Amino acid sequence: MHILIIPSEEYVPKQNPLAGIFQHDQAKILIEKGHQVGALSFTINYSFSILIKALVGIKTKHSPQLSYINLLKLFIQKILIPNRSSICYDTIDKINVIRCEGFFGTMNSKLPLAKLKVLEKYFQVALKSYIKTYGKPDVIHVHNMIYAGLFVSHKKHLFKIPVIYTEHSSEYAMHEIVTEISSQLQVLYDTEQNIYAVSPELISLLENKFSVPNTIKWLPNVIDPVIERTPLSTVNSTNNKTRFLSIGNLIPLKGHIDLINAFAIAFSSVDDVELIIAGSGVLENDLLQLISKLKLTQKVKLIGQINRQEVVNQLDQCDVFVLPSHYETFGVVLIEALSRGVPVISTYCGGPECIVDDTNGKLVAPKNVHQLSDVLLNMHKNYDSYNKFELRKNVIERFGKEAFYNQIISIYNSVIQ
Repeated sequence: MHILIIPSEEYVPKQNPLAGIFQHDQAKILIEKGHQVGALSFTINYSFSILIKALVGIKTKHSPQLSYINLLKLFIQKILIPNRSSICYDTIDKINVIRCEGFFGTMNSKLPLAKLKVLEKYFQVALKSYIKTYGKPDVIHVHNMIYAGLFVSHKKHLFKIPVIYTEHSSEYAMHEIVTEISSQLQVLYDTEQNIYAVSPELISLLENKFSVPNTIKWLPNVIDPVIERTPLSTVNSTNNKTRFLSIGNLIPLKGHIDLINAFAIAFSSVDDVELIIAGSGVLENDLLQLISKLKLTQKVKLIGQINRQEVVNQLDQCDVFVLPSHYETFGVVLIEALSRGVPVISTYCGGPECIVDDTNGKLVAPKNVHQLSDVLLNMHKNYDSYNKFELRKNVIERFGKEAFYNQIISIYNSVIQ
């Protein structure tokens, strides 16, 4: 079977290899099972206005960081051969990727539908190039409606390829969708049949928001197959402290301020504990200041963004994983932690409810610092009552590659037929 993946974000670009990583984990499973898999990756960086300002020396936050000669070359390409200059080819883990750099031209990039209109145009260019090079896919798998779901839905009649859609986005819960986009989404949810979401809570949210009861089905995310096949470490930690670990972007939505405050309440007079926070983001300085203010510099460490191998290393060195988010559509890092035999603490904030229960961890209310503090204390005393091999076995049975593959191949076969 030939599957083409189209995410709304870029597909694991070199400058940001975590973008599209969940889709890439799924693609690697399909490749391993003998299928042909490709991906389209879109970005829109420039308009005529941005390039002209850059050429005359006016710097903006959108100005390309290029030499004057390369900037002039880019400007000429966008005028004379915009479609041909927008396409480049890449291969990652045997997955053929076409990267397409769109161009706003004279369009005002701040208009709500501007990006959608540009992506619709370049989607046709990229898909034609893909089919010419790699053949026509049997099925297209779109991830997130804004914007990939919209531009594929608008143009799919031109290519006659079955499409399924998976929604991951937290934008619906955050009320971040402008009216013009929302009305386009309503049409999509009214007319498309093969729509999936990554958690039951997200399904309920979408069905209520767009008045489409019983039309969206559950397709959960999958454990990174590399993490799944890495055996559990049998080496006992030499660290005599209980180590709590949290991984996530340092942004308000992830709740790290709540976690640090709760940790301070729970362990202000306890020495044999530490908290490691991995990630990067706009709150880094604020978190460092909070750690200093609460006199936690010896107990709480920020270690920055880490790669996939370091995720495994950190999980194998911790005793409890904590996800204090205000909202999650799923919570892949929770199933990764459980696959390493680590019990988890999470907020019931959307996605984690379909992952966490009393057999593998604890759920607390989001933004409830005192409740989180109590659970941290409880886990400090009882984390070793969980059987790490049972945690791993159970989560792999539910969210491992075989469970995912059996479900996804059934879905693809049904839409192809």
